[in-house]
Amino acid sequence: MDKPFWPPENYYRVSLKPLIFDDEGRLLVGRDEEDAWTMLGGGWDHAEDYQSCLRREVAEELGAKVISIGPMAFFYRCKAAQGQPKIAMAFPVKLQNFDFKLDPVEVLEAKFVTKEEFLQLPFQEGEAPVQAYADQIWPLVEKNSENR
Repeated sequence: MDKPFWPPENYYRVSLKPLIFDDEGRLLVGRDEEDAWTMLGGGWDHAEDYQSCLRREVAEELGAKVISIGPMAFFYRCKAAQGQPKIAMAFPVKLQNFDFKLDPVEVLEAKFVTKEEFLQLPFQEGEAPVQAYADQIWPLVEKNSENR
């Protein structure tokens, strides 16, 4: 029996994560089919620019339209669902509205959380490293509110 294809050890999957805040300064997170919480977003496809990827992922997962994308806020190393290494890059994103039409395959629930709630959520094992960046995420709320 042939082994499934696995990329070489130095291969990283690159994932883009929109940092979406509501007017109360809470961050949008999603819950998956395994009842774990995760940052929204997904894989950056080859030959796709990062803005197109973020717009596509937000449309696929939330059924929402992006109106602006800020500069990359931070990146973190984590693991994809199959266990291979992944680098996730996070960008502040503003949406046209919060009338979400969730993709039931990708996102069972989406909710806005405070920093304190974010730190207490049971994140997917591979995505849990993002919680170490809470002190970099919440100052973006102030920057975004200044640009409104």
